[in-house]
Amino acid sequence: MKQLPLSPDVGGQAQAGGAGRHPHSLPITVRSLYSLNLAICSDRPYTARVMRAEQRDYWSAPSALPGRGTERENLSVVAISPSVARSLQRQLYSPARLRGGLLFGHQRGETLHIMLASTLGRSAWYGKSRKAMLEVDARFTLGWSEALRDILGSTADWMGNWLMYDDSQMHGQRKDGRWFRSGQRLGLFDESHVLVVVGWEEGCFACRAYRRDVDGYAEQLAVSHEGRDIVDEIRLKLTDA
Repeated sequence: MKQLPLSPDVGGQAQAGGAGRHPHSLPITVRSLYSLNLAICSDRPYTARVMRAEQRDYWSAPSALPGRGTERENLSVVAISPSVARSLQRQLYSPARLRGGLLFGHQRGETLHIMLASTLGRSAWYGKSRKAMLEVDARFTLGWSEALRDILGSTADWMGNWLMYDDSQMHGQRKDGRWFRSGQRLGLFDESHVLVVVGWEEGCFACRAYRRDVDGYAEQLAVSHEGRDIVDEIRLKLTDA
């Protein structure tokens, strides 16, 4: 396919450097246009995906709207990798004021695979209320999202939040539901993005996962501990490359 020519006077900068220069040595404005030009003229469509953190905090539109036949399948299982389970279990011993954080992974079929769980960062970033456990620091979330995108490409994104109660024990589902509704009001949980509650239950590590059902209520999902670790995901990606 024929490549579109670059305009030599974009921003008045292309002329100053001399003709024939490699595009990576051009000023940033022209180099950006060069990259866009390659994307438009390439036989491969430009498929950069906007991360959830960008959509939420910077009002970016999704890169593509789902068309007929491309909708995600309904979630029924949350698969937590062994490394994530170990990380969350260690958090049960943490003295931190706010014990919650972000979940990163991807949906494949009816299963949401959780490959990484972060903390909330520093407690000082958040308010004194206990509801701060569901607050999200935009810079912290975007930093994690960008790092994972650079490592895994489009196979991982921010897919939910986790929390645990002050006494590290599992409580009733009604209490979980109150936290879920609070998160819904903050735009955190929907049919694809989940809340995972973590704690001890009769001396054993336990998790409960929830998503929004068709009526807008919390629907409990099955939890599996057979998810793929992020290290294995990276190895798989390097092998495919």
